[in-house]
Amino acid sequence: MSSAEEKRILRAQLFSTCLIGSVMLLEISAGVVTNSLAILGDGIHALYDFMITVMILATYKISIKPADESHTYGHSRVKTLGSFTSGIALLYLVAYLMFRSLNGLVNPSRVYLDAIGFLALAYTLIVDFARITVLSKASKSETSVKAGLLHSLADFFDTLIAIAGFFSAGFLNIAQADAVAGLVLSATMAYLSIKLLYETGLELTDAVSPSTVKRIRQILEEEYGREGVSYLNVRRVDRKTYVDIGALVSTDNNFSKMHKSIRRIENRISEDLGGSVVVRVQMIPKASSSLYGLIRDSALSVEGVSNVHEITLSKSGDGLLVSLHVEVSNNMSLSDAHKIADEIEKRILENVGNVGSVMVHLETVNPPLKIVETVGSGSKLYQSVKDIVEEETARFKNIEGVNRILVFQDHYGLKRVELAVSMDGETSMMEAHETVSRLEDSIKKKLGDVEVIIHAEPKN
Repeated sequence: MSSAEEKRILRAQLFSTCLIGSVMLLEISAGVVTNSLAILGDGIHALYDFMITVMILATYKISIKPADESHTYGHSRVKTLGSFTSGIALLYLVAYLMFRSLNGLVNPSRVYLDAIGFLALAYTLIVDFARITVLSKASKSETSVKAGLLHSLADFFDTLIAIAGFFSAGFLNIAQADAVAGLVLSATMAYLSIKLLYETGLELTDAVSPSTVKRIRQILEEEYGREGVSYLNVRRVDRKTYVDIGALVSTDNNFSKMHKSIRRIENRISEDLGGSVVVRVQMIPKASSSLYGLIRDSALSVEGVSNVHEITLSKSGDGLLVSLHVEVSNNMSLSDAHKIADEIEKRILENVGNVGSVMVHLETVNPPLKIVETVGSGSKLYQSVKDIVEEETARFKNIEGVNRILVFQDHYGLKRVELAVSMDGETSMMEAHETVSRLEDSIKKKLGDVEVIIHAEPKN
């Protein structure tokens, strides 16, 4: 949502709050003077509605705050919670109106006609109409605006009931007409409040309609097949839908093909759902019959292993020597980690033929956070790193260019180098991974104890 739209909604909410506050003061005063339960009841309704409107305004102001470290999805749920609470309050109001209407059928009250009564009702009717007009022009898809609009409609019809009761009791002595109208209003507002609770309740519980999930799954199965979807998670936050997908793909696919597949899925889901959609696709390698795949799958099958990378093979007199890096929990004890390494070695020896020995390098999934700063492209440090990167990259014939270089340092010196290189889009993922790994090693030899991260991209 744009900043201008947020400000427009905020102004509408603030305007509505001020108007209902003025109605509250005038109607309660008029109800006391005229002894009209209809006007006094409408004034109490206005007091109650004023409190709810203030709550909606406050929660909306919180909800438009930008995302932070504690609320990475933003604060929009606060607004939904405010609307849900407002829906509950609206049900309480419905119960109050129904009780008042039933009581009016049995015990009609005498009303004193007074100018302040006419003034209060006329002013309230104008204010209710103004609130409905202002809020209906704001974003109707906003749950907080919808809640405020429902309260305004309740106020408007309740004011009509108060007018009917005031005039019928004062002029025609037909107080029961007020009670009948109140019962009709109660039923209408009960339906609207339950609908609001249902919609906001779905959002608060991360629920989405089964038909939405079914449509997304159908798109995925058309792309990857029925067995090609590892997981599908869908959640809705305010007006934005988040779709997380795990797709099983063959390691024989080249990364250009995978990249196009992800874009195709993102576009189809966004077009199907409409509105604001965030699609995340994680490509998960399928179990492979290749030597690399068998080693990786054997290691990943061990409980406690989060990821496997940098698998290397070398020949020895006793067969192949397998070396691999395995990520485990940061909180795991050394004893438990050693047991995992032993189990990985056992499974690789069982599943992969002609393996003489296995070397497992254990790493943590969440290493300590490193605070680094970006090195400017005009500095000597950046230029020296760039020269080394370009020199080493030129040694690899299948790398067609360096797209970008990022250099980071802390107060101790150079810490990390990130770069993106381009290759032919038909290059297999295995060849691309091997090239990137070798390039990382060659750059590290020149730079020393520095983290090097390389991202391979298909050449346009």
